[in-house]
Amino acid sequence: EFENTQFDTDPEAEFAEVNWPFLNCIMRNDGDEVDGLDGDLEGILDELLAQVFSSNWEGIASTQGNIDADPLFITVPRPSYHLDEGSPCIDAGNNCYVGESTVEDIDGEPRKQDGDFDCVGTPVEVVDMGCDEVPEPDCP
Repeated sequence: EFENTQFDTDPEAEFAEVNWPFLNCIMRNDGDEVDGLDGDLEGILDELLAQVFSSNWEGIASTQGNIDADPLFITVPRPSYHLDEGSPCIDAGNNCYVGESTVEDIDGEPRKQDGDFDCVGTPVEVVDMGCDEVPEPDCP
């Protein structure tokens, strides 16, 4: 299974034989439209989408906790998979899908932080979608 993972490749070709669920992932298609796939790839895409949960996957409807929105990656000074403030992926994953293998993000920071910058009430730690966890803000 894929947990809190980032993909920026061609999902249909890359994962044609994958039978594992995608959990709390971000999958963007590098600006290319998913429309216009040949018949074989459309079938593969349908099979893949049935295995996508609590993820930001380009071109799918809001089902199984999924969203389709610009993840707002930080691009300065260079493109990365870090989420910028205001990203719809912050605190949008599902904590039930965080396994023992994903206790840290790509930077070695703990998963499940309250990174949505609300600073209101008791912090609620919810995992972010993708491979980066936005740290909790310094609240007054």
